[in-house]
Amino acid sequence: LLPGTAFTDLALHAAGHTDTPTLEELTLEAPLVLRPDGTVTLHVTVGPPAADGSRPLTIHSRRDESATWTRHASGALTDADPAPETATTSTPRSPCPKASTPPGTPCTPHSSTPPSTRGRGR
Repeated sequence: LLPGTAFTDLALHAAGHTDTPTLEELTLEAPLVLRPDGTVTLHVTVGPPAADGSRPLTIHSRRDESATWTRHASGALTDADPAPETATTSTPRSPCPKASTPPGTPCTPHSSTPPSTRGRGR
Protein backbone atom coordinates (compact mmCIF):
# COMPACT_ATOMS: atom_id res chain seq x y z
CA LEU A 1 0.00 0.00 0.00
CA LEU A 2 1.44 3.37 -0.99
CA PRO A 3 1.51 5.63 2.09
CA GLY A 4 -0.48 8.85 2.02
CA THR A 5 2.71 10.84 2.47
CA ALA A 6 3.93 9.52 -0.88
CA PHE A 7 0.94 11.17 -2.57
CA THR A 8 1.90 14.40 -0.79
CA ASP A 9 5.46 14.04 -2.09
CA LEU A 10 4.19 13.50 -5.65
CA ALA A 11 1.95 16.57 -5.39
CA LEU A 12 4.74 18.74 -3.98
CA HIS A 13 7.12 17.57 -6.70
CA ALA A 14 4.60 18.56 -9.37
CA ALA A 15 3.97 21.88 -7.58
CA GLY A 16 7.68 22.64 -7.75
CA HIS A 17 7.46 22.60 -11.55
CA THR A 18 4.70 25.21 -11.67
CA ASP A 19 4.11 28.79 -10.61
CA THR A 20 2.00 27.41 -7.72
CA PRO A 21 4.52 25.79 -5.36
CA THR A 22 2.24 25.39 -2.32
CA LEU A 23 -0.01 22.37 -1.79
CA GLU A 24 -3.21 23.93 -0.48
CA GLU A 25 -5.23 20.74 -0.15
CA LEU A 26 -4.98 17.07 -0.99
CA THR A 27 -7.81 14.56 -0.66
CA LEU A 28 -6.99 10.86 -0.76
CA GLU A 29 -9.73 9.04 -2.67
CA ALA A 30 -8.55 5.45 -3.22
CA PRO A 31 -5.65 3.35 -1.93
CA LEU A 32 -2.84 2.36 -4.27
CA VAL A 33 -1.82 -1.23 -3.68
CA LEU A 34 1.73 -1.97 -4.78
CA ARG A 35 2.46 -5.56 -5.72
CA PRO A 36 5.99 -6.96 -5.75
CA ASP A 37 5.35 -8.78 -9.04
CA GLY A 38 3.93 -5.90 -11.06
CA THR A 39 4.43 -2.37 -12.28
CA VAL A 40 2.22 0.67 -11.91
CA THR A 41 2.06 3.71 -14.15
CA LEU A 42 1.44 6.95 -12.28
CA HIS A 43 -0.01 10.06 -13.85
CA VAL A 44 0.13 13.38 -11.97
CA THR A 45 -1.85 16.13 -13.68
CA VAL A 46 -1.77 19.84 -12.88
CA GLY A 47 -4.56 21.79 -14.56
CA PRO A 48 -4.65 25.38 -15.77
CA PRO A 49 -4.97 28.21 -13.26
CA ALA A 50 -8.42 29.08 -11.95
CA ALA A 51 -9.65 32.66 -11.48
CA ASP A 52 -8.04 32.77 -8.02
CA GLY A 53 -4.69 31.54 -9.38
CA SER A 54 -4.93 28.05 -7.86
CA ARG A 55 -4.42 24.96 -10.00
CA PRO A 56 -6.25 21.63 -9.67
CA LEU A 57 -4.13 18.51 -9.22
CA THR A 58 -4.99 14.83 -9.65
CA ILE A 59 -3.01 11.63 -9.20
CA HIS A 60 -4.03 8.51 -11.15
CA SER A 61 -2.55 5.05 -11.70
CA ARG A 62 -3.08 1.98 -13.85
CA ARG A 63 -1.55 -1.49 -13.95
CA ASP A 64 -1.12 -1.76 -17.72
CA GLU A 65 -2.00 0.10 -20.90
CA SER A 66 -5.35 -1.65 -21.31
CA ALA A 67 -6.51 -0.90 -17.76
CA THR A 68 -8.60 2.11 -16.83
CA TRP A 69 -7.06 4.91 -14.78
CA THR A 70 -7.89 4.98 -11.07
CA ARG A 71 -7.95 8.36 -9.35
CA HIS A 72 -6.18 8.16 -6.00
CA ALA A 73 -5.96 11.81 -4.96
CA SER A 74 -7.08 15.27 -5.95
CA GLY A 75 -6.20 18.65 -4.62
CA ALA A 76 -5.22 22.23 -5.27
CA LEU A 77 -1.94 24.07 -5.67
CA THR A 78 -1.56 27.76 -4.94
CA ASP A 79 1.09 30.46 -5.09
CA ALA A 80 0.31 31.64 -1.56
CA ASP A 81 2.93 31.23 1.13
CA PRO A 82 2.20 28.25 3.36
CA ALA A 83 0.62 29.13 6.70
CA PRO A 84 3.26 29.50 9.41
CA GLU A 85 3.34 26.76 11.97
CA THR A 86 1.77 27.72 15.25
CA ALA A 87 4.41 28.35 17.85
CA THR A 88 3.86 26.65 21.13
CA THR A 89 5.19 27.91 24.37
CA SER A 90 6.61 25.52 26.86
CA THR A 91 8.02 25.99 30.27
CA PRO A 92 11.71 25.10 30.41
CA ARG A 93 12.35 22.07 32.57
CA SER A 94 14.44 22.47 35.64
CA PRO A 95 17.64 20.41 35.58
CA CYS A 96 16.76 19.24 39.09
CA PRO A 97 13.36 17.70 39.77
CA LYS A 98 11.81 19.07 42.95
CA ALA A 99 11.65 15.64 44.52
CA SER A 100 15.39 15.04 44.08
CA THR A 101 16.64 17.91 46.25
CA PRO A 102 15.71 18.62 49.84
CA PRO A 103 14.29 22.11 50.51
CA GLY A 104 17.03 24.72 50.78
CA THR A 105 19.62 22.55 49.04
CA PRO A 106 21.15 24.01 45.88
CA CYS A 107 20.55 22.06 42.72
CA THR A 108 23.52 20.42 41.04
CA PRO A 109 22.60 19.31 37.53
CA HIS A 110 23.83 15.89 36.53
CA SER A 111 25.01 14.96 33.07
CA SER A 112 23.91 11.75 31.42
CA THR A 113 27.16 11.75 29.45
CA PRO A 114 29.73 9.37 30.93
CA PRO A 115 32.73 11.26 32.38
CA SER A 116 35.12 9.49 29.99
CA THR A 117 33.44 11.07 26.93
CA ARG A 118 32.73 14.60 28.20
CA GLY A 119 34.39 17.31 26.17
CA ARG A 120 35.02 15.08 23.16
CA GLY A 121 31.94 16.07 21.19
CA ARG A 122 30.15 12.76 21.66
